[in-house]
Amino acid sequence: MSEQARPFKNVNKIETLETPEITRPRPATKTAAPIRERTYYEESGEERSALDKLVATGWLNWENLLWIGLIALAVFMHLVDLGPRAMHHDESIHGRFSFDMFKGINVYRYDPTWHGPLLYYMVTLSYFVFGGVTETTARLAPAF
Repeated sequence: MSEQARPFKNVNKIETLETPEITRPRPATKTAAPIRERTYYEESGEERSALDKLVATGWLNWENLLWIGLIALAVFMHLVDLGPRAMHHDESIHGRFSFDMFKGINVYRYDPTWHGPLLYYMVTLSYFVFGGVTETTARLAPAF
């Protein structure tokens, strides 16, 4: 075999038993911990509040506060004033079929003209959870 075909021929050979000073590993030394200032809570011995802990970990910042506020605004806008307006045709059908399921008169049967069963079961669940049949409870499930 030629020299070019065996470029790694001397990889496993030990040239000398002596290792130069530069390549010898040095023993690890202990380094001192960085000095930091004590906080108010460490000096006074008080327990940090949950808000202080969130700020200290970096989770509570302006961007996260903005997102939380935006989501809260969206939920509020979906849920405000659900009851006073008149129901349109689809809402009345959903409310009536769900009312029948709530009273035990009828169980959902598939009909390709109407929506699938999840909507009717969710409206019926809101009737159970929120205390009866009203226009507000009929609109809670679709609002989400």
